[in-house]
Amino acid sequence: MDGDTIVLVEVKTRSGIGAGEPADSVDWRKQERMRRAPEAFAARRRISDRAMRFDVVAITLRRPEDEPGTD
Repeated sequence: MDGDTIVLVEVKTRSGIGAGEPADSVDWRKQERMRRAPEAFAARRRISDRAMRFDVVAITLRRPEDEPGTD
C-alpha cells in the first residue's frame, strides 16, 4: 500500500549486465500481463474502486572483480 493505493511489485534481478539490464526484460508482452494483473487482483478481492499501480524494481548484482580498476 502507498496511502490508499494498492501497489503490486515486479522485482527483476540480474547478476551482471551480460544479458542486459534487468528492466530490459519488461517488454510489451510483460507490460500487458502487468496491466492485467491488478485488474484480476481487484476482481478477486472485490476492490475495483481502489487505485492501483504496478512498479518494477530492477536490481543488478555486481561482483567487486567486475568493477573497473579492481584486480
